[in-house]
Amino acid sequence: MWVGLVRPFFVCLLLVSCSSQVPCEPIFEMPERVASAFEGSDEVVVDAPWPLLWWELFDDPQLNRLVSCALENNPFLQLSETKVRIACLMKRRAEAPLYPHFNATTSFNKELLTRTGIFPDISEMKFAFLDIDLFATLQWNLDIWGQQRDRVAAACGFAQAEKFCSQVAQLALSVAVANSYFEWQIVKRLDNLSQGLIASIDKEIELTEEQVNHNLASLSELNAKKITKKEFEELQREYQLSCSLFETEIETLIASDAKLSIDEAPFKLSFPLPVPETVSLDLAGRRPDIQAKLWLIYSSRKEIDVAQKEFYPNLNLVGQVGLSTIELTKFFENLSFAYSINPAVTLPIFQGGELCTNLSISQELYRLQVQEYNELVLQAAKELVNSLNSLVANRDEWLIAKEQLFLQNEQLQLAEARVKQNLSNRQNSLLLEREVLKAEMDLANREGRAVLSMLSLINAGGG
Repeated sequence: MWVGLVRPFFVCLLLVSCSSQVPCEPIFEMPERVASAFEGSDEVVVDAPWPLLWWELFDDPQLNRLVSCALENNPFLQLSETKVRIACLMKRRAEAPLYPHFNATTSFNKELLTRTGIFPDISEMKFAFLDIDLFATLQWNLDIWGQQRDRVAAACGFAQAEKFCSQVAQLALSVAVANSYFEWQIVKRLDNLSQGLIASIDKEIELTEEQVNHNLASLSELNAKKITKKEFEELQREYQLSCSLFETEIETLIASDAKLSIDEAPFKLSFPLPVPETVSLDLAGRRPDIQAKLWLIYSSRKEIDVAQKEFYPNLNLVGQVGLSTIELTKFFENLSFAYSINPAVTLPIFQGGELCTNLSISQELYRLQVQEYNELVLQAAKELVNSLNSLVANRDEWLIAKEQLFLQNEQLQLAEARVKQNLSNRQNSLLLEREVLKAEMDLANREGRAVLSMLSLINAGGG
């Protein structure tokens, strides 16, 4: 008897082996150094703190306040945090089939059968009875091939990727706030220097008007200075407009209802900025976007394992225990006790085409993730090198501008000393004063560009 029951099972296994062969196409394997980082990584840290408060490097309380406000209120960042929570819930949902499912069912049925409903032509009577059932059901997918555990690992990898994507959003937002803030500081400083420059030109105009009255200068010289003053006034209006635009950008980024208040503050970094001679590419590998892509590769690799194990038989156990009777008065008696145990084997006999297609799709998605990772690494290395070169170039330009300002100040001091000794006229001193203010504006601009280059390097290095 047992031989007759087991024989169909082996026939089904033979059909499975013949019709559902797992494709043996080569796929990209994850490097051992990368794969070892994911061993035992089945927990997702949702509320992980920011790894480095890089903006505190600038020692600017205003910047710290603006970045903190943006990280708390910006809706784009809240959206990324919501995606992290959704990914974690998806991981919990994937874990649910690993455990037995337990549920209870009850039914109360009243049935009326005709005389031919059960035994025809035996009785002229109609049968009416109650059918009362109360069962507890236990269902368990044994997951003997580890398919569901691979699904959980894939969901965990996706959740980890979303966590790093949230850090990417934090980095982008904080850098954007700092960039707009320092742009405002640069333009505000240039605006203040332009006011001093206009005041210096007013002195030149006043002196030239006296010279014109005494026939010591021509009207063309006076008109040229007035035109120069209008040009600098127009430049000052552009600076003021730029300040308003950057204030609007900052208000948009911090997304706060409170009125924005920013004061001019000097850069507290040591100039010239220290620049390392060499930068390891491992610094780019720590970027959160690259870490997110690595976790997506891990998740895609687990999806391939899931697709491969779809070819294997699946074993489920279903058990029921409870009470069943057609007489209400005997419902709680021992004779009403009933149970059943039903092992079930699912064999994918004629699904080879669909399963092969699903596996091929998983493999192609894995290849796509690997290719995107390679492209992202190259892009990160390029951004890191370009940012470093830009920082070096701005540092050198700052040194040149500082030397020029030093020379202009020496010439101005010498000219003022000559004026005091009546060895030179006041006009030469005013011209040199204007050149000193121009040199200060150039130095402030170079200093600001060096700070912005440092922000670009921080962004390229992942914070």
